[in-house]
Amino acid sequence: MDFNTIKVKIEDQVRASLTSLDRTLRAHLQTKGFAFSSWLSVQDVQTSGASTSITLLLRGTVEKVISGQPAFIRCSVDCSFLSSDLADLDRVPRPSTVTIKALMLEASVSTQGFDVKVGGGYDETTTPPYAVARVVLRMKSLGITFDAFIGGMSKDGFELTLGELPVCIPLGSTGLAISGITGTYAKNFFPRLGSPPPANPTAKNFLEWSRNQSSQLDAWVPKSGAEGIGLACTLITLADQGKLLRFKKAGFLLVSPPFVVMVGGMGVL
Repeated sequence: MDFNTIKVKIEDQVRASLTSLDRTLRAHLQTKGFAFSSWLSVQDVQTSGASTSITLLLRGTVEKVISGQPAFIRCSVDCSFLSSDLADLDRVPRPSTVTIKALMLEASVSTQGFDVKVGGGYDETTTPPYAVARVVLRMKSLGITFDAFIGGMSKDGFELTLGELPVCIPLGSTGLAISGITGTYAKNFFPRLGSPPPANPTAKNFLEWSRNQSSQLDAWVPKSGAEGIGLACTLITLADQGKLLRFKKAGFLLVSPPFVVMVGGMGVL
């Protein structure tokens, strides 16, 4: 059986299983105020002699887990099958071995005075393997957020994001100020542009990453020779501490190679 036939078969089985799982979980969890969403995909298929190894990726969120807050999960699993079992299209094959190659979890808790987010995990599907960790603490009464994000740590490098620093810096006599400063530095780490990533990334890939992926637990991946530095802040009106005008998360991220500049921001009146 060739690669495409196996891949299509497994993807069809996964899709059918996921549809059934979604239906069952939604019916059960919705009665308890929960909602479940996930994305399960076939990442790789390798055949060697009488055995076939298939890599599956589960990535998604479980909504309203603790205090109505979502939990994030990324899990990569290698499943080994006998090739003869996969040849029978009328029977769902059972794996002979299952190995978890990557596992990342992040959960949030919200109380009357604080919002807390804690996450961590590892990924052995990359070269070299790496670990991640994150702690976010928001003090609601003071409007202060501390975010320590080790987006990656391996034997060759690391990615670290710190923010939002509780400072407010006036911009001369403009009536404006900057607050919520966030800084990023990456050494031998590169943005994860997909699973698998595009062979020739374009500006659109980096823009989508900055908008949708950059704050996720699995945002970065090891890459030898890569380096990045970034800075972001919130621009506010000083007199009313941003109640009139707030331009959130405006800044830049420089990544090489290739040399990429990303800017962002969202205005709030």
